[in-house]
Amino acid sequence: MDVWIQQYPWLDELLMGFLGLTWKHVVMWAIGALLIYLAVKHDYEPSLLLPSGFGAVLANIPHSSAVSAIVASRFAQEL
Repeated sequence: MDVWIQQYPWLDELLMGFLGLTWKHVVMWAIGALLIYLAVKHDYEPSLLLPSGFGAVLANIPHSSAVSAIVASRFAQEL
């Protein structure tokens, strides 16, 4: 693996998200997918479930800038 990272330095940044993946992320992706499925297929409150489903999926991407930007701005406000 170190040979690949030395040859392709950008690979370390790409793999950081996959290496940070836990079973909790996968469970939340499944819950988000279920919310999206219920909103689209069965038309159960789509204006509520669709954004909640997308939010559940996007917020649980490991090392994503969507969450790290919010955390960084809150940390800066506390200082």
